[in-house]
Amino acid sequence: WQARHLANVANSALLLLTFPASLRGGLLSGLALHRLLTSAWVSGFGGMLLMRELSIPPVRRWLNQHFHFLSTTSGSTAFLMCAATMALASGPVGVVAGAATLANAWYGAYLRRLR
Repeated sequence: WQARHLANVANSALLLLTFPASLRGGLLSGLALHRLLTSAWVSGFGGMLLMRELSIPPVRRWLNQHFHFLSTTSGSTAFLMCAATMALASGPVGVVAGAATLANAWYGAYLRRLR
């Protein structure tokens, strides 16, 4: 499970970097604004994934209380799939993060199936 934890931490870092990297594109068009907002959501998903992986007791309790689905097998896989889809929709910057998140979701589902 150490490999799964490291994969989630690395994945959350990629998701978190989506928004700052999107800021380089600026706000020149409506499409750029849409991508900027989508990448902000993707970064939020990355933050939530990182908070889950850090396992700080008060944060863990808060996540379990408000986002209990993250502690279930199917819930965490669905969360990663949603984050991957949004990352892929956030433009060229999110393609790498989206592909990595998609691979991470499949990897996690595979490991859970082996268990």
